[in-house]
Amino acid sequence: MVGKKKKSGAGQVVLTTFAILIGLVMLYPFLNVLASSFSSNSGLSQGVTIFPKDFTLDAYKAVFTYVPLWRSMAMTLFYTVAGTAINMILTILCAYVITRKHLPFKKFFTIFALFPMWFNAGIIPTFITIDSYHMVDTIWAMLMPMAISIYNMVVLKTYFEKIPDSLEEAARIDGANDLHILFHVDLPSIVPGLVTVAMFYMVSHLNSYIYALLYLRDDNLMPVQMILRQLTVLGSIQGITGDIQFVSETIKYAAIVITTIPVLIIFPFMHKFYVKGAMSGAVKE
Repeated sequence: MVGKKKKSGAGQVVLTTFAILIGLVMLYPFLNVLASSFSSNSGLSQGVTIFPKDFTLDAYKAVFTYVPLWRSMAMTLFYTVAGTAINMILTILCAYVITRKHLPFKKFFTIFALFPMWFNAGIIPTFITIDSYHMVDTIWAMLMPMAISIYNMVVLKTYFEKIPDSLEEAARIDGANDLHILFHVDLPSIVPGLVTVAMFYMVSHLNSYIYALLYLRDDNLMPVQMILRQLTVLGSIQGITGDIQFVSETIKYAAIVITTIPVLIIFPFMHKFYVKGAMSGAVKE
């Protein structure tokens, strides 16, 4: 018995040490970017690890005065809020309907809903479809192509299936219809799952890049990821007069830090629900 406890304690130490090392490895790039953003160009050329060299706030001053970055962050916030709302409405309704035992042709609709997980039309047919609905270069081009994720729908479907039938039967005896059962019985029972799926959608919208690259031409509609691409990959920005200006490395790092802050603020508040939702949805009893 003592030997088993010693082995268990040693194993826990090894796992904890390994987890700490992995955490440090994952944390280092962010600390390096943070330190670089507070360094001068000359200090950056000397090499920066996790501590700034020649501490300065010039990069942040330049970023704070760059209007397109803040406009793109506002558009990203809009796409995230509006997109997540559309995502959740469609995902909840689709998952709820598919889990109804009395649904006619249930197997057909389930296969029909899952089919896009394995097969999709491709970029060109999708672009033609979006263009035919006159959504190119509009906000709808950022919202409708990713209106629902089949994977997230399957996740919510698992949660709905875990709700005891007795709850719904009791509600029906009391005279509740499907909508009343959905909003007053089922959804309150799967809050961790809703938060988990909502977080998946939010991160997807915050990182959205390919749809803006394909469908948007108006700079006023661009999300922040496109501005980061312009800063970090192309290394240039468009000045007030329309001329192209090259930016320093420190400005690139400062822009990355500023655009990362919203995710760092949101995630800790949703982490508890995310862990609970991911774990409870992982096993089907």
